[in-house]
Amino acid sequence: MLMNLAFYLDEPGRVAIAGEDGREAMLAAVAQSYDPHRLMVGTKGPVNQFTASLPSRDGKATAYFCEGETCQLPVTDPVALAALLMKKLSEESK
Repeated sequence: MLMNLAFYLDEPGRVAIAGEDGREAMLAAVAQSYDPHRLMVGTKGPVNQFTASLPSRDGKATAYFCEGETCQLPVTDPVALAALLMKKLSEESK
């Protein structure tokens, strides 16, 4: 119930991964840091129009960290994605 309340009071950050080539490495990078206030979403299937519009870059899996409809620059390197998520997590804990 507390998680639902937290999501209601403050929209969670979302990590959207577009593209297939390198997707598993990107998912592993997301799994390196636990953040109960972060959602993982794809860009295909039953997703909102904004998320579905996020493109992959150069044929590689591309991750976007979004809050609302504002996203950080796209990331195609799993190490850079892990660093971005750890930075966001440390900012949230302050």
